[in-house]
Amino acid sequence: MSRAFSYIRFSSKKQQKGESFRRQAEFAIEVCKENGWVLDESLTLNDLGVSAFRGTNAKVGALGGFLEAIRTGRVLRGSVLIIESIDRLSRSKVGEALQLFISILNSGVSIVTREPRRTYSQDSINDIAALLEPLIYMSRAHEESATKSFRLKDAWAKKKERAAQGTPMTKMA
Repeated sequence: MSRAFSYIRFSSKKQQKGESFRRQAEFAIEVCKENGWVLDESLTLNDLGVSAFRGTNAKVGALGGFLEAIRTGRVLRGSVLIIESIDRLSRSKVGEALQLFISILNSGVSIVTREPRRTYSQDSINDIAALLEPLIYMSRAHEESATKSFRLKDAWAKKKERAAQGTPMTKMA
């Protein structure tokens, strides 16, 4: 019987008020029941309000702890990582996201996604058709985050310009 680990991530604390956590947690329970897996909750794999755009979640977040647990043998080959979608894992540049994805699969840990409903295993690495879809999702996720980042930086730059002319930057100041 495989051990499964649920990784829950969302980028902003605002999302905590919504349905993101519930939806991701329920999916993990559902997929474990369907496959007869044991949902291992010995590792808390929640990156709540942690961005995956620059890989923070994989460096210092709960995902980083999971990767370390793989390296130390606490998470064994044959285990499963359950995520809602590829963009929960990473929103980094495609090369970095792909490297993370492949490193998990190469460790013998499979990845199950909800959207789209897929199971990726070590065998997926050598199947170009199986890799195309996650590559497209990785690219889309990075582009969305890069666009948001650009827009936020631009908005703050404009606020700073207006502040220099005497207009408050925010309602608070």
